[in-house]
Parts: sequence; C-alpha cells; structure tokens
Amino acid sequence: MTSDRRLPVHDFSRDPRQQARVLDLINRLYVRLLDTDDTRSLARHALEILHEFTGTPQAVFFLLDESSRYLIPLHAIGFGEAYFRLYETSGGRLPVTGSLNGIALDRRRIVYSSDIQTDARAHPMVRSLLEQEGIHSVVCIPLHHDDRCIGVLDLLNSEIDYFRDTPGNVLEAIGNVISVTLSRQLHLRQIEYQARHDMLTGLPNRRAILEAIDQALESEQAGLVLLDIDRFKEINDGLGHGAGDRLLGNVAQRLKQALEGTDTLLGRLGGDEFAIVVREAPETTFLDSLVERLQQAFSHPVRLDGLQIDIEASLGIAVSEPGIDSNELLRRADVAMYTAKKEHVHHRHYDPASDPHTPERIMVLTDLGRAIHEGSLELHFQPQIELSSGRCVGMEALVRWPHPEMGMMLPDRFMPLAEAGNLICPLTARVSEMAFEQLARWREHWPDRMLHIAINLSTRNLMDSGCVRHLLALPERTGLDACAVELEITESALLPDPARAMKHLEMLSEAGYSIAIDDFGTGYSSLAYLKQLPIDRLKIDRTFIRDLFRDEQDAIIVRSTIGLARNLGLHVTAEGVEDRHALDALRVMGCDLAQGNAIAPPMPADEATRYLSRLSEDQ
Repeated sequence: MTSDRRLPVHDFSRDPRQQARVLDLINRLYVRLLDTDDTRSLARHALEILHEFTGTPQAVFFLLDESSRYLIPLHAIGFGEAYFRLYETSGGRLPVTGSLNGIALDRRRIVYSSDIQTDARAHPMVRSLLEQEGIHSVVCIPLHHDDRCIGVLDLLNSEIDYFRDTPGNVLEAIGNVISVTLSRQLHLRQIEYQARHDMLTGLPNRRAILEAIDQALESEQAGLVLLDIDRFKEINDGLGHGAGDRLLGNVAQRLKQALEGTDTLLGRLGGDEFAIVVREAPETTFLDSLVERLQQAFSHPVRLDGLQIDIEASLGIAVSEPGIDSNELLRRADVAMYTAKKEHVHHRHYDPASDPHTPERIMVLTDLGRAIHEGSLELHFQPQIELSSGRCVGMEALVRWPHPEMGMMLPDRFMPLAEAGNLICPLTARVSEMAFEQLARWREHWPDRMLHIAINLSTRNLMDSGCVRHLLALPERTGLDACAVELEITESALLPDPARAMKHLEMLSEAGYSIAIDDFGTGYSSLAYLKQLPIDRLKIDRTFIRDLFRDEQDAIIVRSTIGLARNLGLHVTAEGVEDRHALDALRVMGCDLAQGNAIAPPMPADEATRYLSRLSEDQ
C-alpha cells in the first residue's frame, strides 16, 4: 500500500487568533534559533517548537552527509537509549536512497505517510526500526537552502494518520525558518573549519596547532615535533604541483596511521612541514620512540606518476619550559629540524648552542649590525713572508670586534651569527673596504714593496651576486688594482652551487683578483675543481702544519700538496706556523709563503705599520 497524501493547507486569514498563534510560533522559533551557536542546540529548539505545534511526542532531526547520501541523527525527542542503539547497528546513520526522507529531499516538499508499516515507499531498515518503537504516522520535512539539501525533520506518532489535520503550509514555513538558520550555522561552521584546517590534507593548520600547544601549556608540559619532507621541492618541481599535492596527502595518511593510539595532534603548518603536538608531559625516551614511529612512515616508497620515489624526512624536537609560549616552542622545534637537515641526520632535539636566535644572540646580532653601520669594527693583520727570501710580501686581514661589554671578540664568536642573521654581506663589504683603504695607505708609503692583502669570503658571499658586484666595484672606487688583493674561500664554499660559484669566481678572477683555497685538505676537495676553477693559491690548513714533525702522515700530506700545487701551476701558503723548525722544513719542501705566530701574530693596523717600518729599516 502506498500513501501519497499531502497535508492540508490552512487559510488562517479567516481565523485571526489561530493566525496570530502561528505567527508567534514562527517568530519565537526564529528568535530562538538566531541565538543558537551550535547545530545540536538548534535541533533541540526546532523539535521543541514542532512538539508544541503538533503535539506529537516523538521527532528526529537528521543532517545529510552529502558525500555518502546518508542521514546522521543529530537530536531526537520521545525516544530512549534503546532507539539510538538500533541506529548504531546501522552505523549510526540512515540511507536516503529508497526512503521517504529521500523522496522529501529529492522533491523538496513535505512527504506524509499515514502508516509507514504498510507504505511501500519506506526503506525496509527504517520500517523495521520504527516498528520496534510502534510508530505508524510519519511526516518528513526537507531542509534545504540555495539548491542544497542539508537535512530532514521527521515527526513521528504511534497513531495511524495522526497528522491528517496538521497544516502543511505551517510545517513548510517552520522548515524554511529552520533551513535558513541551519544553513547559516553550517556555513559558519565550514568557515571555522577552513580557518582551522588545511584544505589539502584535512589536518589542523598552523592556527589550530598553536592553539593546541597553548592549551597543552596551560595544564602541563608539552612537546612538539616538526617534520619536513626532504627533497620535496625537487619532487614538486620535477613532477609538477599535482604530484606534490598527492605526495603531501600520502604523507598525511601515513603519519596519521603512525600516530594512532598516541595522545598527539597531527597538523600541517604549510608547504611540506607537519607538526605533532605531544599533549602529555613528554619524556625523552617517549619522544624518541615517537620519532622512530614517524620515521617508519617513510620506510616504503611512494608511487607518483608511475615512479617509485623514496622519501625521507628531517625532524626537530622541542619540549616546553616555564615561561615559553606556543610560538617560542614552534621556533625551537624549527631550529632543531633545520639543524637535523644541516647535519644530514634524521632528527635532532633542540639545543640552545645551535640556536642563532636566542635573546642573547639576537642582542649580539643587533650590536653587530650597529658596529658595521657605525664603523666600529677593527682589522688586524697577520704578515705573510716569502720563504725563499724572508721578505714580507703581504698581510691577511682578520676582522675583530671591540664589543663595549664583552671585550675584543674574535670572528668565531660572531661570524656564525652574521651568517644566520643576514649580516655577512654587509660585514664583508665593510671588511673589504677597510682592507682596500689600509693597503692603499701602505702602498702609498712603500710604493716599491708591492704588498698584497688577503680577504676571507664566506659561502654566502660567494653565492651572493650583490657581494660580488661590490667587490668588482671596489678597485675603481679606491684606485687600488685588484691584482693586489687575494680572496680566500674554503673548499666547502663551492658545494651549495658549484656552477654559481664558478661563474662568480671567474668574474672576480677576470677583474684581477687572485683566488686562494683556504684550509685546504680539511674539506671536500675535487681535483676537477682545482683544474677548472680560476684558483691561484692553496693555503695548507694549520692542522697539518702543527704536527709536521710529530706525525709523518702530516708531513706526507704537506709535501704532496706542495707537489700537487706545483704541477697545477699554483702557489702555496702554509698557515698556522708556530715555530722556526716548521719554517725551515716548509722552506726545504718548496712552500712559497708562510704565516703564523712564529713570524708574527695578528696585530692592529698601527702596529702592523710599525712592523713594516722595522722591516724596511732592517733591509
């Protein structure tokens, strides 16, 4: 039997009292729903108003899951716990297809069944559920807004044909009010969800992660693990952004599986960075075991566009301390993660010693920027002598910083900060200007001596086009020939971008600069680089000179380096020469130049000038 009856339409204009009652009902419903800020409260208020209007003791408010086309019960009145346990047997949801609710949603009008137990339109599972509750009469009120189905209100009663006199136009008006307010709430909930979640992976975003850290910090100690996919940019650029997005989605699923059963919150900060908030007071052993689980997530390759791609990740771990907030904990984990990347290891715990941005270091960095700007840095100079003649032929310029509170600071105390804080290029610019000016004064005073000066360049200097342009402009600005200046680079300076390094070195060499490889033998030398790059000199590192007489291997290395340089047409300087015996041995080996405390320590400009004067008098 099919019952396709419609509910009656009442004309309330003939009954002013009833009309006023209905208008008051709808107005109270609208006001109550507007004051509601969550969907469950909205559902409760809606069912209370419908109960008041129809008198039926039983009703259910469903939300529609559009992706699965199932109805999820949000709130109900007139049913005990046993009824909802029946829903749980069906996965806590009801099918839309082949049901009265489905007809109501598809046709966008109220559907009435006077007896669902004999209604062929009813879904068998729904009929069975309602039969156990003794339900016969059913009214399905569709909820929709802007061409979108969002839910259904079911009015239920144990009497057959209970709703036969219920005015359908009033129920429709009530449904419209509920639809508008529910749609508004769902829209706001969607906005809130999007504000707190990453749309690509569905994980909590940076905002949600920071809030979770703050909540954890309020109650107890919190831990944070940051994870960054290694070589992600290479994959993204090589296979396209679509493949990169699929990789991120795959990694998100792997991480979720790895963290199952742990009291953690996984989120995506952006790009290829993920964060894991550890809510419980984390012990180091627990964090290490957690990291091991996360690393296991990368043990199998990912298949992208027909390719099997091995992926790895770098992790940074930080644990909260009294007085730090979520942003500081996030920063510390970030420092640890990039330390792991730099050291080519899987993970690192936060260590203040490797943090370039502690308050103390930031203060030093600020002072350094001021010292560069105000010109309060100093240069000390260490003589370089020609071993065959004993003449002083040059000086190495070594920067010093007379800090007003910390005293004279050597480069190893502030150069790493300058590198990390983007001050290395202005620092090198200032040092090179001071070195040029000093050499110009010496050459003017001793025009026949033809002194040269050596200046150190960092990796960042060699990669920076602006720094290279500054060096190319200095000879013309100072009137000093570039061939009087030697630029010292370390072997590791070539590693980040060999092609870029070669291009810049060729530009500097063509301008007249001499190029020296500093600390030779301690880095990652390639004989091909020595052949291809415009190098003029090798500087043997002090570690080999120091034990020249105590370690035969060091003596062999020094002798071989000098022989290699001669065969390649390069000059050799030995640095860190601490005694006369080493000087004599280097002279016998055929080394060209030497510098070190056995000759003279680094000295301020005025003292270096007096040193040169004494040499002139002696000669």
